[in-house]
Amino acid sequence: KFNNPKKLPCLHTFCELCIQSYVQVQKTATEEEKTGFFRCPLCRLETGFTNLSGIEWSQKLPNEYLITSLLDRISNDSKPKEIFCEPCKYANEKKVATYLCKDCKECMCDQCYNYSHKRKRDNNMHSVSSITPDTDTRVC
Repeated sequence: KFNNPKKLPCLHTFCELCIQSYVQVQKTATEEEKTGFFRCPLCRLETGFTNLSGIEWSQKLPNEYLITSLLDRISNDSKPKEIFCEPCKYANEKKVATYLCKDCKECMCDQCYNYSHKRKRDNNMHSVSSITPDTDTRVC
């Protein structure tokens, strides 16, 4: 995952800390050779150094806003969404579901499961499980 993605002049993107440490190592090596540049880790395009430290130099690189916005979107999409009780929805109530009946393909709150679903004779053999973050709730 990129943390604070930065764009090199060649348009390759790296997280700020990664490029910072890479540049610091390259800068130390090139000071011995007196070359004054480092190569992009991907395309090997030469980029010149300034008198700035590796930290200051990497902070001045342009931010890669496209990747930042994509990462934000992915992060928001992967957050667990609350799943609501189906029977309660029909009664215009909004209760969080805690059980999933795989046979009925219905998500239920504690109350609907305990006082309605499991008391029906036809539902005795249904496969019911607690809803966890790993539960596939696309049926709800």
